Amino acid sequence: MRVQEQHGKIGLMYITDYTYAAPASTCSRTTSTYDYEENGCANNDWLNLSVQEWFITRSSWSSFGIYKKSGGINETSGKDYSYAIRPTFYTDSSLFNIYFGIGTNDSPYRLVDSNELSFKINGTTYYALEGMNWIDWINSPYNTDGYVIFDSNVHNSQKTKFINQDITSLITSNSNYAETNLTSITISSTPYKAKPNMTWQEWVASEYNINGYLVHKSKIYRGNYTAVVTTGSTDISPSDIVTAGTYLERVVPLVNTFTFTINGTTYTSEENMTWSEWVNTAYNTLGLTISGGEVRKGNYYISPSGCYGCPVSPTDVISTNGSYATDN
Repeated sequence: MRVQEQHGKIGLMYITDYTYAAPASTCSRTTSTYDYEENGCANNDWLNLSVQEWFITRSSWSSFGIYKKSGGINETSGKDYSYAIRPTFYTDSSLFNIYFGIGTNDSPYRLVDSNELSFKINGTTYYALEGMNWIDWINSPYNTDGYVIFDSNVHNSQKTKFINQDITSLITSNSNYAETNLTSITISSTPYKAKPNMTWQEWVASEYNINGYLVHKSKIYRGNYTAVVTTGSTDISPSDIVTAGTYLERVVPLVNTFTFTINGTTYTSEENMTWSEWVNTAYNTLGLTISGGEVRKGNYYISPSGCYGCPVSPTDVISTNGSYATDN
């Protein structure tokens, strides 16, 4: 039977409750609390309401209270400031029927006072709590057959089929969700999967590309630039649809490369390569584009370092060991 009542104390958040709500991938765990608001942490913290508020944590060296404001997490001896509070209590993982979620922005912990619902996947019945999305369900005990999230969709445990649903959408009662078979391909005897009607450009950017293929010079290259993917007679184009079958790799001659810098960051180019050619290669990790006859990064154009007001032309050849900068 689902537990209906819990008895305990209501308090406030600890600092760690707030700071750990930002993913470690965007916020270093060594970030100082004083710098937390300014180092890409607060903007990715799903508990951040952009208000001044109290924490239950006390200063480790004084009787000061701890509070959050726009400039960081600070201490104060004042006790009468009208900062916000968020009543907080703690449960444990054994109380599965009290809450669900995994503590992320897409799946925050949520208290539930809801009933179970049933639904089907390809005719097999499963259960969930009302209000669960697919992320919640995947990470709950209701996921009895090992479904996983892969490439932003729900896949069966073998990753041979997927459910074409937004993983943040709610599971609805009595629905029968269909599994779609993935497309099977091989490249030089190595097996891969792809979604139906996926282009090679999309495949390269997906999690199905487990060996680092990339789009380079309007072809699909092996990650070390030594071979391109081909049907045997025709090189694959990034806009081609991935269809079931066997593909080969055509070895390409090695080319001479050199390095140059943009704003002090080093990039790679091939000899005698123009900017318009470079922009359409995998070397362009900066995301430069050609616009209005200029090589641009957003609102800025590329120019030789120290030469303000003289943008490079897309037809210019990139200089070996050249030094370039963004300019507006």
